[in-house]
Amino acid sequence: MKIISYNIFEGVANGRDRLADFISGHAPDVLCLQEANGWDVDEQRVAKEFAQKVGMPNLVFGVSNTEYHLAVLSRKPFIKTEVHTKGIWHCAIHATVPYGDSELQLWNVHLDPRTEDNRVAEAKLLLSLMGTGQQTLAMGDFNSLSPDDDYPDDLLQQLLKQGVKKFGETELRFDVMKTFAAGGMIDTAHKLGTADSSVPTPANKDADHAAKLRLDYLLASQEAL
Repeated sequence: MKIISYNIFEGVANGRDRLADFISGHAPDVLCLQEANGWDVDEQRVAKEFAQKVGMPNLVFGVSNTEYHLAVLSRKPFIKTEVHTKGIWHCAIHATVPYGDSELQLWNVHLDPRTEDNRVAEAKLLLSLMGTGQQTLAMGDFNSLSPDDDYPDDLLQQLLKQGVKKFGETELRFDVMKTFAAGGMIDTAHKLGTADSSVPTPANKDADHAAKLRLDYLLASQEAL
């Protein structure tokens, strides 16, 4: 099964055709999108049209508490879907999809951009919702740093000079990713040796993304590896 998770930066309003070509070219079985801003208007018209264009007609749209919506698209029908908004700054989508003779639990998430404490609370809530003993993948924009990444010693000072305090004020904080690890979720990019920075990008170079950081992840339960 091929899965793509992609933060499309505020709805990629001027590049949806290019995005559709990119997705079609990679032909995933499941697509998880974060920041589907504006895709909710007219009864989610943009999301539905995009799903049809890329040949993934099964859609669950996560209407968020903010304008930063989420979406999960699939080639095969979902077994079950849920959108969680309580206790989550944006939202989270839980989609169960067929996987061979069994099921795969997918979580598309976009964690709170404000503070590590807020994100830790979200991480604990999500882990409680996920449960244990299942084939589970959690992916998306975690807005969090991993202790497994090799950041420069002066990264905190670089961030504070930019006015960025979301990753800590006296020391870099890795609480969110440690929380997921303690809950049995494995950082697949680190395990495979493919971890790389996910920001900045050509489309997003603001102060919060002024240094090379890995903020986007795909985590897996032991059963899903």
